[in-house]
Amino acid sequence: MSFTASIDNVILTHPLRPFIDTFKSKYNFCEHSTDSIIQNEAEILQSNRTAVKMLLCALINHPVSRFLQINPNLSLDEWITSIFTRLTSRDLELPIFRVLATSIVESDSDSATWKSIMQFCDEFLGMPEKLLITGGASKWQNSQGSFFQEVRESTYVKVDGFWEKFFSQGEYKKQGLLYLKSLSEANDGDPLRDFPKELSEETLWKWLDSFQQRYLDQAHNSPVGSRKTESNSSNEKRNQASRGKYFRMTRIGNIPGKQCHRQLDVFTKSRSCPAERPHHWRDVQVVGVLTNSLTHENWRDKFFQLAYYMRDLFYAQPLRRFAHGFLLYGTQLRLWVFDPCGAFGSGVIDIKEEPECFIRAITAYALMNEDKLGMNIFVNPINHKMKVQNHKTLRNNIYQLDINPFVNQKLPLSCGTVCYRTIDGEYIAKFSWSEQGGLAETNLHSEAQIVPGVTKLIGSQVITSTNDTRRGLDFKDIDSDTYKPNVNSNSDQESNMIQGEENKWKFIPELYSRTLECHCMTPAGRPLKNFKSSREFLTAMRDITKAHRQLYQETKILYCDIHDSNMILTDPEKNNGITGMLINFSQALSLNERWNDLSPIFNIPYIAPHLDEQLENPTNRTYRHDLESLFYIFLSVCMEFGWGGQQPSYKSTLFKSDAGKYRSWKYVRRDITDGFERKIVENFLPEFDCAKDLARTLKSILFSDYSRPSLGTPDDSNILYSPIIEAYEKALKDLHS
Repeated sequence: MSFTASIDNVILTHPLRPFIDTFKSKYNFCEHSTDSIIQNEAEILQSNRTAVKMLLCALINHPVSRFLQINPNLSLDEWITSIFTRLTSRDLELPIFRVLATSIVESDSDSATWKSIMQFCDEFLGMPEKLLITGGASKWQNSQGSFFQEVRESTYVKVDGFWEKFFSQGEYKKQGLLYLKSLSEANDGDPLRDFPKELSEETLWKWLDSFQQRYLDQAHNSPVGSRKTESNSSNEKRNQASRGKYFRMTRIGNIPGKQCHRQLDVFTKSRSCPAERPHHWRDVQVVGVLTNSLTHENWRDKFFQLAYYMRDLFYAQPLRRFAHGFLLYGTQLRLWVFDPCGAFGSGVIDIKEEPECFIRAITAYALMNEDKLGMNIFVNPINHKMKVQNHKTLRNNIYQLDINPFVNQKLPLSCGTVCYRTIDGEYIAKFSWSEQGGLAETNLHSEAQIVPGVTKLIGSQVITSTNDTRRGLDFKDIDSDTYKPNVNSNSDQESNMIQGEENKWKFIPELYSRTLECHCMTPAGRPLKNFKSSREFLTAMRDITKAHRQLYQETKILYCDIHDSNMILTDPEKNNGITGMLINFSQALSLNERWNDLSPIFNIPYIAPHLDEQLENPTNRTYRHDLESLFYIFLSVCMEFGWGGQQPSYKSTLFKSDAGKYRSWKYVRRDITDGFERKIVENFLPEFDCAKDLARTLKSILFSDYSRPSLGTPDDSNILYSPIIEAYEKALKDLHS
């Protein structure tokens, strides 16, 4: 986020530091209570509530907040006023503000502080009219609807065979039992005698770090003895220390590569990572959450926190096959594995009753190799080379990748499509987790590549599948009561709502699988949103629409996956005059074959409202839905991009859901039919003033000019395709003249 020069001048003229100093003196960060200080918790919470209210009041009246915009129709001071009102009425709980407090205290300038405030509002709160309603913190969590729904519907607990598959390997078991024996001998038969009695994140971490120093930091087979019993294994063969090392973060914001502004509790990294290299999500191997039963509400909340971390991990490591995580909730432990299809894990382990499981688990996490950790094993991590079978020669071609992806699609739970360029700049290596399987996509792409505006497929490779990760596990017995919302209800209405929410968790999630595939193609290009001019963007959209028409009419392929990450910009001088191309056929459908019209394989961000409203009872997909989705991409770019290399001063709320991610397009349709000029066209960025007439024309073609839009699909597809392409041609001609 960048401020304009005028905003920077206002910030310099009106210092924020005196208010921040006052806040620092009054806010207590020791919110993780122990038995010895639990009696002071209410006093601390009241003090913090007062400190936050004073800070918000200062921000409301501060001149800078009136200059900063959350969106074109809402200033920051108006937003904070809504938050202050709800905090005063106790509809919002203090944990929501802890991240904000930490970020403000750690900011090194007023400018950085204001950016932290803006980021906090954008990432956590959503629009006030959606968030700030009766229910407070529970409503804040419920507003994360798309993410929570995704997680809830793909989570398995108490999976049979979980422990045997992931924690009963020879090396892990042997070393864990050795450490358990040493701890028992050093503590008069009680291996966890030194485990903290006053539980907090701090004491839990101190015990884990002590265990690491005594055992994991040492050579295998020779644990360090306690003061009471020194190791007598000096003559034994000493192997290397554990592969992984546990770390803890005590500050927010110092681990790059994340999508969410949250503090990471405990994680492991390889010991081969240079000590001087700052923490980054691309190096994280295992993620843990340490929490205290006296101050945190329930398993569900902390599990969602862990799921957020995993989303960041998969985004930074897009070729990751799966990842381990754990929750240590006082003396209760639960082990998890996340993959692109969801999460599955063990039952609750009471570490006091089952210390062997606890010691073996934390030992295994540190001893696992890259394969057992689910790391990328397809692309060489040193020289970034990989082998992919060429379709013509059937031989393996070797490609060397520029390891920084130029397309990295964000999904609620994991990483979506990711694309790398080869070092020579000639090819794209596209990786994606497909539900259909590699053969379907390869065949469809091979048929489609004769169309101008579609990349040429060189080779492909099936790498792995989630079935490989889950092989040997039994998903039949599901613990449906594990994640019940924890909301303090004060009314019958709220009780009914909570009971209904609990019932939503009492079901068996649907099992499905995904396959990780690599497709190499040419030419290489740039992401759609990296256009150099409005002309280039409009030309690319025209070319992609032409390609979509030819795919549908001539090769009988319905694309079904309209998303900006599936489109690239290319050099027209090198590609027969083509500026925009489609690259991903993982969800495309052949009209020459029988397929399930009702299978819900939509790409959610730009899904047509007619489909979005019927996801539970899906309707047939047609070319009209793809054309509508292309229109939404056109609108989103015109409203969100084109700031000359700078980040926009606000993020358009038109294309954001309550969770800050995907908004239901039924609201967009409403804005299109009621207030198109005021809510959409007037919010185009200056660079796209030239596209306003085009927007009006496309809206008229797709929705008509009447109050109730036409959503039908003409039998003659040219009824829609032809005027849309002509509209782009006219806009480009007008732009040239």
